[in-house]
Amino acid sequence: MPDGSIYNYRANVGSTQLRAQTIKNNKGFVEGELGRFSGSEDDITIEDHKALLTDPLQVVDFVSSTTIDALATCVGNVHGEYLSEPKLDFQLLYRIREATEIPLVTHGASGLSNEMISECIHAGIPKFNVNIELSQAFFKTPPVIAPFNPSFKILW
Repeated sequence: MPDGSIYNYRANVGSTQLRAQTIKNNKGFVEGELGRFSGSEDDITIEDHKALLTDPLQVVDFVSSTTIDALATCVGNVHGEYLSEPKLDFQLLYRIREATEIPLVTHGASGLSNEMISECIHAGIPKFNVNIELSQAFFKTPPVIAPFNPSFKILW
């Protein structure tokens, strides 16, 4: 998932194009991001005032220029924990859905209500990214130390 969302639009397109080509050359599926999520991810924090909602007028150009297979949209969702009640712009999401037929993705689904998830699904979102619940479960689980077994393979 190439993420050029920290750049301006043109640089995001260029960065995503380059990475998408490499991924597709290796028969991969490419998810790009258009808009800039507030919150924290990969040691990068974007303050609320620097976040950008996905512009539906840029969607067609972004999708065709980058050849992505799925589009992560920013409609008020955030990376990381919500510090207040999430407020998603569903009208914007429907406009984005009208602009492209590729699958749309909701990042920052941790903390969204069941009603919001249902509305996202109704708007055509087939994929939701969650991290908070997974991270919390990971860090609460004590490590398991097993005896060395040379035939054991970790698959992740």
